[in-house]
Amino acid sequence: MRFVVIIFIALLSGCTGLPESIGELQTNSHKTFSFNADISPEKTYELLQKEMVACYAYNGELTYPVAGSFITSSAQAGMFVEGSKLSSDEYQIALSQQVEPYPRGYLELVRITGEVGQTTVYVYPLNRFWERHVKRIETWLEGGHVDDCRIW
Repeated sequence: MRFVVIIFIALLSGCTGLPESIGELQTNSHKTFSFNADISPEKTYELLQKEMVACYAYNGELTYPVAGSFITSSAQAGMFVEGSKLSSDEYQIALSQQVEPYPRGYLELVRITGEVGQTTVYVYPLNRFWERHVKRIETWLEGGHVDDCRIW
């Protein structure tokens, strides 16, 4: 039994936490995906932010706009969709999660840049398990609907 406990502790000590900043996620992202959109960067930003808020608010809970972010009404869920305008034609949306007692960590970053008719969306997922979330973004950009919004 002692051997099992030692192995378990060794495994836990080797695990790293979630990236604690957007820059850390972007730098250490598993892979970068890019998509084109036929609408302006501003409309793309509005579309993706609306869909991400609707998708990641657990069980249809209410979301509240707070300083450029949307926060779910569930303290247990701790999901945050942070949207910001970086310049006149560049936006970003970051998905993060806070699970007490750990610090808030970033799961996915979406950067939107370009001009009308030439908008590019870059997606930086946390790891390979987040690639299905990337597929959701592609579906939304194509005008589709996503039925399953589970995180894991």
